Amino acid sequence: MGRFLLWFFAVLGVIFVILGVSVTGGVWYMAHDRTAPLPERMALTLDFREPISGGSRTSALRRAIDGAPATLHETIEAIDRAAQDDRVAALVGHFGGDVFGLATAQELRAAVLRFRATGKPALAYAESFGEFGPGNVSYYLATAFDEIWMQPIGTLGLTGIHAAVPFAADALDSFGVSAEFARRGAYKSAPESLTERGFTDAHREMVESLTGDLYGQLVAGIAEGRRLAAGDVRRLIDEGPWFANAAESAGLIDGLAQRDELPDLLAEKVGDSSPPRTIGPDHYLAGRADEDSAGTPVAVIYATGLITSGESTDDPVFGTVTMGAETIAQAIEDAAADDRIRAIVLRIDSGGGSAVASEIIGRAVRRAAESDKPVVVSMAEAAASGGYWIAAYADEIVAQPATLTGSIGVFAGKIVTADLWDDLGVNWQGVSRGQNADIWASISPYTRDQAEKVDGLVERLYQLFLERVAEGRDLDLQSVERIAQGRVWTGAQALELGLVDRLGGLDVALAAALEAAGLPADAPVERVVFPEAPGLWREVLSLLGAPVAGSIRAATGIDQLAPLLRRLQPLIADPSTRMLHMPPIVLGTYR
Repeated sequence: MGRFLLWFFAVLGVIFVILGVSVTGGVWYMAHDRTAPLPERMALTLDFREPISGGSRTSALRRAIDGAPATLHETIEAIDRAAQDDRVAALVGHFGGDVFGLATAQELRAAVLRFRATGKPALAYAESFGEFGPGNVSYYLATAFDEIWMQPIGTLGLTGIHAAVPFAADALDSFGVSAEFARRGAYKSAPESLTERGFTDAHREMVESLTGDLYGQLVAGIAEGRRLAAGDVRRLIDEGPWFANAAESAGLIDGLAQRDELPDLLAEKVGDSSPPRTIGPDHYLAGRADEDSAGTPVAVIYATGLITSGESTDDPVFGTVTMGAETIAQAIEDAAADDRIRAIVLRIDSGGGSAVASEIIGRAVRRAAESDKPVVVSMAEAAASGGYWIAAYADEIVAQPATLTGSIGVFAGKIVTADLWDDLGVNWQGVSRGQNADIWASISPYTRDQAEKVDGLVERLYQLFLERVAEGRDLDLQSVERIAQGRVWTGAQALELGLVDRLGGLDVALAAALEAAGLPADAPVERVVFPEAPGLWREVLSLLGAPVAGSIRAATGIDQLAPLLRRLQPLIADPSTRMLHMPPIVLGTYR
């Protein structure tokens, strides 16, 4: 036994030495390579074939070890800086299938159009827009570029918007399981995924409204980018998917080329005899680190995932993150107390979660907004239900046209497993002291009195939600109740209803924050991310776990199920985390 332990710890030591050398070498490489002077002639090259993180800056250590790409806002920052950099001759985008949502594409699209406004060319290339899968959002983004080129045997998966909602009542019945929920809001349809076998009238009305509005945004963007009439775009979508040569004939793309021909195309586009050197956004920003002067410090706080109590978490296996009330509220309080910070931008990407946790974050927003620090909310793909609760007290709310927001409603309940245990021959017996001691137990349904008590709690929370929105948005309670009812709206619809103030991305929110602080909207900004990045050892431990997590995902196929699992997570999680959550709508624009 002693020899085995000696051997075990010796091997473990060797592994950590190897990892330590790798980390050290990676960091040295990163520091050496990324700070090298930028070339005098270059093309900023963006890869849109993989998901893009909407979080804060990626650390240099993580990039050195696992090659983590630039985040959404690092990418946009690189595009905007490159637009004003005489050394950058062009912008190149590589495309594939749909890997992010329409709101993310809209934020990137706006940056590409700003780049083109300087007169510099932007070239999009795809081996295939989705191949045998959706390519709608990817193509939508590509139409912001001057020209779109494809591999000759590629396909263009332009087919429109599809929304799918899972209904599991039959599956639960087959296991002897039922769901008991109370809710407020005719459109608060999240629990219907567990209680129904199909759409209710209200649920279908809401989903049809969402898909119709998003489809209109998709059509409008493509029509603008390709200089086509909206009616022609609708016809072309109905005729999709397209083979590459047919897409060229239809005017959906500009030409066909193999990947190895792209450098010559780029050289021709910029009018040089040889192509400019291609540089990724992370390299470009690192190379400019000493060139850019600091601006007005504005705090940027990323609030992402299911809203829960405690600290924020990041699950590397399932790819899920939680927005911990303790973490986010503390970040808001720290930013408000920091004398350097002139304003706060809270970037929300969440479908909701716990009512108690939402109230903690919402109160922190309110207190900061009531101080001398203006708070502006920037909504990403979603800021709904609990995600809207925490936004309501901000001085201003900015959303993308495709952002899913609203869902002002409440539901609560439990999964009842009594019949399942009967079928298994398991007989539960218990002893209680207190008439409702077993109210949260899953082994028995609610009594009539218990159901009424749960319903009363839900009613009270709903009224509080309405009051928070009415007070925060300076609306009368009756107006809020009319547009609430648990209904999910797009950002474009929410603007008309008074639930948001402007349409745009983080750049628009930063400009709004500067204006609220009494500064010019176009003043240079220094983005100060709160909370601070994790320490070195925490980052190293996270990286050591990444290969293991990746192996688990690959072996179990979790990567393919991850989008659905993230949407179902609030329904199968602890009941205390799911009282304020939007319904699990899976839009067929990305996997």
